[in-house]
Amino acid sequence: IQQNQLEQGIAAFQQATQLDPRSAPAFYNLGLALRQQGQLQPSATAFYQAIQADPTLAMAYANLGAALLEGGNLPQAEEYLQRAVELEPNMSLAHYNLGLVKRQQGKIAEAMTEFRKAMNLSTTAAEPAYHLGLLYLQQGKTKEAAETFQKAITVNPNYAEAHYSLGTIWYEQGKLDEALNAFRHAAESNPNYPNAYYGAGLVFLRQ
Repeated sequence: IQQNQLEQGIAAFQQATQLDPRSAPAFYNLGLALRQQGQLQPSATAFYQAIQADPTLAMAYANLGAALLEGGNLPQAEEYLQRAVELEPNMSLAHYNLGLVKRQQGKIAEAMTEFRKAMNLSTTAAEPAYHLGLLYLQQGKTKEAAETFQKAITVNPNYAEAHYSLGTIWYEQGKLDEALNAFRHAAESNPNYPNAYYGAGLVFLRQ
């Protein structure tokens, strides 16, 4: 949504919530619009009001949890995301964000479980596979990491970070042609991604 339309949308949703303070969809959509505008605290407040209006609205819990995660409030983010998956066990987004919370808390095994659940529940989201790959890499499981980064790239061929991470594995294994290819894909996917050029530079030095 363009900025002007976004502001009009926010004004319209605010009007709707004033006319009907028990309208969970109005608060929920207000939260989405505010989040899109980068207004983290007001969006969290709107999602919270949506939950007050409808305590069974799983997407509001998930988005509130995501906003709290972005704001660095891990305990509360975990609480709301946990509630989201209790209400809607098949919500990939909630499992993914819960995985991010667990990873930041250092609960690696739990984070990996959540990322796997998110992957199984969504065929269109590449992020869970990418973050699972990073955790495999952290554990020194390069084969599993490479396979998982490849899955992320299959879902989103323009995922620069996944191409780059795959490139680092090939580089460490001395597969310089594959590494250079991966770094080039990363640069093509995002021409402003410095790591892609840095990786390519390392390959050129070794060739």
